[in-house]
Amino acid sequence: MQTSTEIRRSRLEQLIQRYGSVAELNAALGWPRTDPKLAQIRNANTRAGRAKPYQMGDAMARDIEEKLQLEHGWMDTPSSYKELYGDSDQRAKVIELMEAMPPHRWATVVRLVDAIAKPSDEENGKD
Repeated sequence: MQTSTEIRRSRLEQLIQRYGSVAELNAALGWPRTDPKLAQIRNANTRAGRAKPYQMGDAMARDIEEKLQLEHGWMDTPSSYKELYGDSDQRAKVIELMEAMPPHRWATVVRLVDAIAKPSDEENGKD
């Protein structure tokens, strides 16, 4: 399981990719293009005179969400398969389908996938 620091760093990386660069993300946030904060957090640079790397605090996470019109808490929520791999990824589609169905049906889906995932005798080279 990822820590909140790791999740925020991952989300920051998504935003940098979305905007094309740290400078463009800074500009979108209304910060100076050369502001070093996001690059320091991205690279987990160590603070001068301390052993602790730069991290994104709650105030900065909420500020980014507000300025970019992201859902409150987006910076703290792990990325979904769909966000990571796109709409065409089959795993994302399965997860989307499962999330839409009532929890009492999940066990059936797991049994079906488990049955399909087991190699057949033919795949094992048995006749």
